[in-house]
Amino acid sequence: MNKITSFLIILLFILLSLHPIVIGLDNESIKPSNGIIDGPMDSPWSTYGHDNRHTSQSLYSTADNSGLIKWKLLADSGFHSSPVIDNNGIIYIGCMDHYLYAINPDGTEKWKFDCNGWILSSPSLYENECIYVGSLDDSLYAINLDGTLRWKYDAEGSIWGSPTISDDGIIYFGSIGPDSYGRVYALYPNGTEKWHYDTGDWIYSTPAIANNNTIYITSNNKYLYALSSNDGSLLWRFRAGDSLSNPSIDDDGIIYFSSHDDYLYAIYPNGTMKWRTEIDTGSSDTPAIGSDGTIYIGGFYFYAVNPDGSIKWIYQGWEPYEYECTSRTYAISSDGNIYFVATKHGGWGGNLIALNHDGTLRWRKNIATNDYQYSSPAIDLHGTVYIGSKYVDSGYLYGDLFAFGHGEVNNNITIEINGGIGVEIIIKNNGDSSIHDLEISIILDSFWMIAGGETTTTISELLPQSEIIVTTGFFFGLGPFEVTVNILDISETRNGFIFGPFVILK
Repeated sequence: MNKITSFLIILLFILLSLHPIVIGLDNESIKPSNGIIDGPMDSPWSTYGHDNRHTSQSLYSTADNSGLIKWKLLADSGFHSSPVIDNNGIIYIGCMDHYLYAINPDGTEKWKFDCNGWILSSPSLYENECIYVGSLDDSLYAINLDGTLRWKYDAEGSIWGSPTISDDGIIYFGSIGPDSYGRVYALYPNGTEKWHYDTGDWIYSTPAIANNNTIYITSNNKYLYALSSNDGSLLWRFRAGDSLSNPSIDDDGIIYFSSHDDYLYAIYPNGTMKWRTEIDTGSSDTPAIGSDGTIYIGGFYFYAVNPDGSIKWIYQGWEPYEYECTSRTYAISSDGNIYFVATKHGGWGGNLIALNHDGTLRWRKNIATNDYQYSSPAIDLHGTVYIGSKYVDSGYLYGDLFAFGHGEVNNNITIEINGGIGVEIIIKNNGDSSIHDLEISIILDSFWMIAGGETTTTISELLPQSEIIVTTGFFFGLGPFEVTVNILDISETRNGFIFGPFVILK
């Protein structure tokens, strides 16, 4: 009896250790948003980080989003860029195949525009008129909503970050700059230059615009710059200990950025430090800001930080050094759910992770089986979450744009279980749309059996009005027999008898 008790205690310890850990839960209620709008285009997600301050706060709920893949679009290269969404539900995203894509809400391509170089920049939308996007061909493009070119501007250096547009239509962006000297540009809506400012080192980052129109941007020389929107003159600069992320700004004008010097920083609008908080080995991600003032930042784990710099909670959904947070920023729904991407250490694919506002896991979905994942999520007015991915297959780079949401897919699935030599399972999709990444659990149970137990498999795509046959392979048993198949929230069980390799079901 003592041996059995000891075994059960050890088994319970192992199961608990596999469960994701959340430290320091705070049940503070979610407060309504203060001062966040949908951005200059008044669309669900108009720019990198949702708005000019990069808060990543959506005005729309994802309470009904169960993580179902509604559709995914395959591209001929990877998505490093992040999606934006206009007020008609059209999704725009740049791709490493040189194209800016416009995608209809049903996942079909509306048009694509060739930008003559990799697009790592996320697009920005303005006033239901045009899309701005930067390219590694050294140009900023202004593209009409029908996919035609309005104008392009030579930035004399590749553009890695995204453009940010002020309420009066001025476009701000950074560039590697002439002679790799790092240049911040301000352009009028017609594509002519208003001013520029040189930082002296490369600029990979995306500017943020405060409510008083101060422009904040970081440079590879480890400085955060505050520039006048009127003439581009330097107001102040603040130096950290290593490379910096893009800045974000809260309702009170506090500027946040992360650094690879291991800290998350909070800076007053006058350029002095309010606080800094250690976050494991640092981060390149842009901090997101919740409606209650919580700051979210990812490193080797995912952190929620109170406005005073204290740690609110930490999500540790993996073993140390197994994954790291890699989406360049995150998405926060109006009901406080947080979405981000974590890549398996070494660049072995990644997951889109959805957390509740208290740091507990809602769901977690695979988006790639290899390569690092840098695209950031975006939320539309129906609560659908969009994210890009990239991966290598047979030596070629590809990308998928995913739409995660809710639906009645389970009502379209039927399961048929047949006996014979082993078990045959026929899964039918009776609906009108494809079902992606369908996880199937098969449980075989008998009084005595070799190679039974539970197995899982994944169907990458089940086309509409089609079926697929899954077989269990060879196993051997004797006595009463039960097989259970679980798909989504559907569970189908049949009983029978097994004699050697032969299964007879009732």
